[in-house]
Amino acid sequence: MTRRRVPHLPTAFLLVALLPACEEAVTISGTITIPPEVQALFSTEEPGKLELWGTKLGAGGKAVLPYLCDGTDHAVMVSYQFTALGCAHEQEIQVRAFRVAPDRLQDVRCSEASSRPSGALLGEELAYGATIIFPGRSSASCESGSAVADVTLAATD
Repeated sequence: MTRRRVPHLPTAFLLVALLPACEEAVTISGTITIPPEVQALFSTEEPGKLELWGTKLGAGGKAVLPYLCDGTDHAVMVSYQFTALGCAHEQEIQVRAFRVAPDRLQDVRCSEASSRPSGALLGEELAYGATIIFPGRSSASCESGSAVADVTLAATD
């Protein structure tokens, strides 16, 4: 009778750890256009916060986006870049502008951009814009990729 040799448990873990890891990344960059009518929805007393969302984005990145305070009479263009773990599949990229919750106003500095998670900072959604990235790429495989996602905000009804 032959005995089958079972690898020692720490050895088995070491073998798994040595297998090549494959982490794909997605980089999205672009411009968010904020027209004067959207800017007018926010003020220093009632600031807003921009948030970038992806329907299939993985974890690991956060775009640095400004607070919306006092508006101008012309469109404001905000450039951004976002890198996260994930696959370059067709998906919708959304930019939303929320009013900051009244009990969180002390956390807002209108002159600074912020990449911190907003969570309870957000109140009512006042503006929205979206675009599709990686059109036609299915989820059958996972590849890294870069895309440009330019979005123009419009007031929500």
